[in-house]
Amino acid sequence: MLASNGYTDTSMGGGTKLSRLQHHGCAGMLTDGRLRDFDELATYDFASYCSGEATKWGGMR
Repeated sequence: MLASNGYTDTSMGGGTKLSRLQHHGCAGMLTDGRLRDFDELATYDFASYCSGEATKWGGMR
């Protein structure tokens, strides 16, 4: 679970960051923010729930 702390339009992560969940066998990802790299996330063996898709990195927030 990742909290956006009120920045719900901000990207919380993408394929590279969330590959760690795949590597450790996690069951899912839940965030009130956005995620990137939906095509890559679809290949992972866990469920992802978010508020929408982001197209750029959210690290400036």
